[in-house]
Amino acid sequence: MGYRALLKNYLRHVIRVTGSHHIDAAESGGPLSKRDLAELRLLAAEVERETYRRRRAGPSEQALDAPPEHGG
Repeated sequence: MGYRALLKNYLRHVIRVTGSHHIDAAESGGPLSKRDLAELRLLAAEVERETYRRRRAGPSEQALDAPPEHGG
């Protein structure tokens, strides 16, 4: 699994558990650069689009489009 897929799965988890990705809460000048935050926002937007598309899809399409479940 690539780092983008890993981060997107993690963002899905954080959003599911807390209701937000919390990227905008990161401190300016903190450990993440502006570029890091921009990349995370891009991934969060992709996750939100995929979630929206999945919700609009019919049940048979949802099964095909759903991310694989991982144990753990």
